[in-house]
Amino acid sequence: MELAKVTTKGQITLPISIRRKLGINNGDKVLFIEESGKIYITKPSVQLFSDHQGDHDVYYTSQSK
Repeated sequence: MELAKVTTKGQITLPISIRRKLGINNGDKVLFIEESGKIYITKPSVQLFSDHQGDHDVYYTSQSK
Protein backbone atom coordinates (compact mmCIF):
# COMPACT_ATOMS: atom_id res chain seq x y z
CA MET A 1 0.00 0.00 0.00
CA GLU A 2 1.27 3.46 -0.90
CA LEU A 3 0.14 6.91 0.23
CA ALA A 4 0.18 10.15 -1.78
CA LYS A 5 -0.70 13.69 -0.72
CA VAL A 6 -3.05 15.84 -2.84
CA THR A 7 -1.78 19.37 -3.57
CA THR A 8 -3.92 22.51 -3.64
CA LYS A 9 -4.07 22.05 -7.44
CA GLY A 10 -5.53 18.55 -7.00
CA GLN A 11 -2.31 16.86 -8.10
CA ILE A 12 -0.60 13.80 -6.66
CA THR A 13 2.81 12.24 -7.17
CA LEU A 14 2.61 8.55 -7.99
CA PRO A 15 5.06 6.65 -5.78
CA ILE A 16 8.10 5.32 -7.67
CA SER A 17 7.16 1.72 -6.86
CA ILE A 18 3.77 2.18 -8.56
CA ARG A 19 5.33 3.94 -11.58
CA ARG A 20 7.79 1.09 -12.01
CA LYS A 21 5.11 -1.61 -11.71
CA LEU A 22 2.94 0.11 -14.34
CA GLY A 23 5.84 1.20 -16.56
CA ILE A 24 4.85 4.86 -16.25
CA ASN A 25 7.46 7.38 -17.35
CA ASN A 26 7.65 11.18 -17.45
CA GLY A 27 5.00 12.55 -19.83
CA ASP A 28 2.93 9.33 -19.94
CA LYS A 29 -0.83 9.46 -19.45
CA VAL A 30 -2.67 7.39 -16.88
CA LEU A 31 -6.23 6.12 -16.92
CA PHE A 32 -8.51 6.41 -13.87
CA ILE A 33 -11.30 3.84 -13.72
CA GLU A 34 -14.15 4.11 -11.18
CA GLU A 35 -15.86 0.82 -10.44
CA SER A 36 -18.12 -0.04 -7.51
CA GLY A 37 -16.87 2.91 -5.45
CA LYS A 38 -13.18 2.11 -6.04
CA ILE A 39 -10.70 3.97 -8.23
CA TYR A 40 -8.15 2.06 -10.30
CA ILE A 41 -5.13 3.65 -11.99
CA THR A 42 -3.57 2.02 -15.03
CA LYS A 43 -1.50 2.91 -18.05
CA PRO A 44 -3.67 3.05 -21.20
CA SER A 45 -2.48 1.01 -24.16
CA VAL A 46 -4.91 1.96 -26.94
CA GLN A 47 -6.46 5.36 -27.56
CA LEU A 48 -9.71 5.40 -29.55
CA PHE A 49 -11.48 8.51 -30.81
CA SER A 50 -15.23 8.74 -31.41
CA ASP A 51 -16.59 10.89 -34.24
CA HIS A 52 -20.20 9.90 -33.55
CA GLN A 53 -22.45 12.97 -34.06
CA GLY A 54 -19.60 15.43 -33.54
CA ASP A 55 -18.74 13.92 -30.17
CA HIS A 56 -15.00 14.10 -29.58
CA ASP A 57 -14.68 12.13 -26.35
CA VAL A 58 -11.52 10.12 -25.88
CA TYR A 59 -11.81 6.49 -24.82
CA TYR A 60 -9.02 4.22 -23.60
CA THR A 61 -8.67 0.50 -23.18
CA SER A 62 -6.51 -0.65 -20.31
CA GLN A 63 -3.26 -2.49 -20.84
CA SER A 64 -3.47 -6.28 -20.64
CA LYS A 65 -0.75 -8.15 -18.81
